[in-house]
Amino acid sequence: MNILIYALGGGWGHVTRAAALARAIGPAARVRILANSPFVEIVQAAMPELGIEAISAGEDAASRIAREKPGVVDVLVVDTFPRGLGGELATLLPSLRARKVLIHRDLKPEYVAWADLRSFVGAHYDRVICPGERGPLADLGRAIYTAPWIVRPPIAVKPGVDVIVCAGGNADEMPWYGEVAALLARDISVRCLAPELPHGCPAELWLRHWPSIDWIASAGAAVGGAGYNTVNECLALSVPLVARPWPRKYDRQRLRAEQCRNATIVETPDEAARAALEALARPRIQLPAFTNGTSAAAEWILSLARSPGRQPDPVKFRHEKS
Repeated sequence: MNILIYALGGGWGHVTRAAALARAIGPAARVRILANSPFVEIVQAAMPELGIEAISAGEDAASRIAREKPGVVDVLVVDTFPRGLGGELATLLPSLRARKVLIHRDLKPEYVAWADLRSFVGAHYDRVICPGERGPLADLGRAIYTAPWIVRPPIAVKPGVDVIVCAGGNADEMPWYGEVAALLARDISVRCLAPELPHGCPAELWLRHWPSIDWIASAGAAVGGAGYNTVNECLALSVPLVARPWPRKYDRQRLRAEQCRNATIVETPDEAARAALEALARPRIQLPAFTNGTSAAAEWILSLARSPGRQPDPVKFRHEKS
């Protein structure tokens, strides 16, 4: 079986979810990932067993998918954007013989309405898998809910730190993290995890490492945005998160942070530093045992690949507790 994952979108989120799914599918199928993240090389270096192809733009990805010989791809998995990052999949999907699966994390309802995603997904996707978030399309008949996803269990790093600052996002947001790291370094041990040294961050604090879950596991608290991976990695490890929600075109980071059971929402670097120190002083709250939803998602995708025809809608909305 051949599975192709469309994981376009800047930053870590899409390529990390794709890597998590590919690892869960394992040797049961040949998995290839199309990604345009600037961090593809870092992911490839950390997990060379993954088949990742760097794509420069959505149109390149659509051309790449269209060149596949009929019948070669059994399932196309699309992360987050049903029509593609720039709408480039809209004309391709109707003629594509492969089964189609949408990984549906939360999206702004305005975007869903503007692009008429409810009708589009209903017409062109065989399954909708919600990885721990109930986005606006989670009530569709073909929607399946799994526990949240993490890329893998953490690998121990030494030495541990009091606070790990996870700096990910747009370039103009990086100085915020650099300032937080510099403030915290006055009182405690801290490291700043980022693909490049953030402005204002002392060089000796900077780490270039993926996946971040390894260093989050070593820390007493984490400071980061409220992106999908950061929030769920902290939940998986019961590590308190000091979250700075950033505005995004499609994502609702503030809503995610508000729903996170172990997050403190802040705005300024001073607030973040104070909140991190307060989190260290409090007894850590042990959250319920975490289940990685990638295994369930892989089972659904593999069963779809094996089925000869379009599967009927699930009798009811499946919910696996995390």
